[in-house]
Amino acid sequence: MTIDLVPVPCSACQSSQVRTLDFVRLSPIGITSTLVRCRSCGLVYVSPRPTREAEQALYAKAYYETADQEVWDGPRLELFRRLLAAMERRQPHGELLDVGCGKGHFLKIAGDRGWGVTGIEPSHAAGNHARQAFGLRVLEGEAATVELPPNYFNVIVAWNVIDQLYDPAPALERIYTWLRPGGWLGLRLSNVEFHWRLHRFWPIVRRLWPKAVQYREPTVFHLTMFSPATIIALLRRVGWQRVMVRNSPLDPYVEDLVQPLGRTRAARLQRGLYGAAQCAWACSLGRWVVGPSLLIWARKPKDAKR
Repeated sequence: MTIDLVPVPCSACQSSQVRTLDFVRLSPIGITSTLVRCRSCGLVYVSPRPTREAEQALYAKAYYETADQEVWDGPRLELFRRLLAAMERRQPHGELLDVGCGKGHFLKIAGDRGWGVTGIEPSHAAGNHARQAFGLRVLEGEAATVELPPNYFNVIVAWNVIDQLYDPAPALERIYTWLRPGGWLGLRLSNVEFHWRLHRFWPIVRRLWPKAVQYREPTVFHLTMFSPATIIALLRRVGWQRVMVRNSPLDPYVEDLVQPLGRTRAARLQRGLYGAAQCAWACSLGRWVVGPSLLIWARKPKDAKR
């Protein structure tokens, strides 16, 4: 099947002046395209890319039709519990919105702890699972199209979602209006600084370890790839204050690591990498966020007018 790719401007500043970095595999749909960096604001993103409609269709098929159910029902639940614990240290209860809630597992965990929960999910199959299996309120659509009351939610989260949206800036602007003044936003995103360096290093790994040639590169490149600096700049531009970026807890295992290393050795490697990343973060007083995923917390000003 032939898929037409179209160039797109930077979502953050709308500039079309870019510097080409390399060819990368776009996750999870598997298309190879060009990773570029905006010359104006520094945002890294994939361009050209499939049209919005084609990308949504490819994403739905790759993520929900072929993904192993074990990824959702097993190991990722522990990640969700850790994210919820981090959230409750900032806001112990209230109304919660999960943008891109998938099959509803995070919302189910939060609802069982007394939160009022609502989800948004573009996939009909995933949203239907959340409604039927867990009895959750899940609206079908995207942040840019769904209608929700302004200034309503105490916390809004989007775990591994914003970097996969076709145009993240307008979505963040809509999300901002739904959050109550003084409310919290929680994001989890792939860290471009980590994955770009690993992408550059992977050819060396293949030369030193011939067996690695048969395995897929364990990097993750989404439509938009944020660094700590670019996500902070975008959130502050929208209106959030007290933006904090740190290393995110890791998925219990990454499939691309499990295949060549085995689950036990992959888990040990992850613990070592995460420990080193946390040590660097602590020793640098929060300046060196070097892990594969970013965890961002941002607060809407208490005197916000919108």
